[in-house]
Order: sequence, then C-alpha cells, then structure tokens
Amino acid sequence: MKIPIFYFPKTRFKKYLIIEKTFKCADEIIPIGCDCHPAYTLQKLNIRKHSLPFDWLNTDPLRGLEFVTNNLATSFSGFLSGLYKNERGHPVSERYPYAEFMHEKNLIENKLDREKFSRRIIRLEKLRDQACYYLYNITGSSLETENHVIKFYKSVIAFQSLLKENQLLCIYIRHDESLKENKHNCEMLLGLISKLSYVKCSNFYIKNKDKNGIWGNKNKYPMLYKSLGIKISLGLPRIKFH
Repeated sequence: MKIPIFYFPKTRFKKYLIIEKTFKCADEIIPIGCDCHPAYTLQKLNIRKHSLPFDWLNTDPLRGLEFVTNNLATSFSGFLSGLYKNERGHPVSERYPYAEFMHEKNLIENKLDREKFSRRIIRLEKLRDQACYYLYNITGSSLETENHVIKFYKSVIAFQSLLKENQLLCIYIRHDESLKENKHNCEMLLGLISKLSYVKCSNFYIKNKDKNGIWGNKNKYPMLYKSLGIKISLGLPRIKFH
C-alpha cells in the first residue's frame, strides 16, 4: 500500500508512506535455483534472512538440482574452480559450465566477490542440519521431451538422498504464459514426484510474463508457497517512507 503524505504543487517533490506485508516461517527456506526467482520470492515476502550461494545464479533448469547436489556432496570443492567467462560474458567454473554467476561480472578478478561466496557457503553448511525447505523452480518450457523429464527426475532422486527427516524439497514448475507449455511432460513429472517422500511439486504457477514481467504477479507468491506445503504466516507490516 502506497499512501501520499506530502506533495508540493508545481514541483516533483512527493513523499509516500509505504506499508508492506511481511511473512514469516518457523523453518528456514533455502533457495537453490534454477535461477533467481526463488530467492526473489523470499525477498518480496520479506522472509529472506540470509545471502546463500545459490541465490542469484542462473543454471540449466534440467541440471540445476544436479549442480546443487554435487556441490553439497563435495563441500563446494569445484564451485569456484577454474573460473572463466562464457560466450554470454558471465563467469562460470570449469566444472559447472552450465551455471552462470550472472550478478558477479568481476568474480574472476575480484577477490572480495569470491570471499563473499565463501561466507555464503559456510552459512549454508550451518543451516543444513536444521529443519528447512529447499526451494527450486524449473521452467515448463525446459521439459520438452519425456527424456528431459526422466533426466530431471533422476536429479530429484539424487537430491532426495541428502535430505533429513525434518527437511523438504519443494519444486515448482514455472510457466511464462500458460499451463499448456509441455503439459503432458509436466504432468508426467508431477506423477513421478508424487510417489516420493520429502519432495513436493506444484504445477500451477504462471508468471503471465507479458503482463507482469519476469518476476510474475507478486501477490501470488503466498499461494505458491501454500501449494508446496511451505508453512508461512503474516508478520507485522513493514512501514517506510519514500
């Protein structure tokens, strides 16, 4: 809610009182890709507490969980190894060329950026023993064939082996404009995942990108979390001036 409180005619000077909804969650929610969208939803709901290593990376949607699993299993040994810039100008490691550091253009040269990721890795390692939700999104457009579905499903199985009893992997299939995007394959993935323990998958989220932009309708984020079994509740409103 945005309420004007000061306005001086014939000038551009305006001040607003902004009241934002906030949400809270008793357990940690850890965004793990395949891109920035999960971390962004946490940020807009005012739930995000930490900066973590997978927050703002851009990975191949079909291989994003494989990327996370490998790094968790190897204590991130290859996360920043052999850095170089790909054809799009984004830093990637030689071990994971399909995972772009989109927001750290100078990661190769900038020691402070690399140290920042080291701190985020340590922070995540401390959270891994706690009750938590791991939040991943895959694009419906990436599930082009049944082989793609099987490939991604195998990575879900591998990640599931890392979960503890008080943890849940939450996956939402993200569509740009319609649930018709590879509908058969999306439903196939839903059916496979529905048989797993400690994994929840949702297939209702449509960004309506042409209307709402790349982040979708932010008012739908609470409903998205509910569909994944993530227990959030309203917190105290955040008030600020702008």
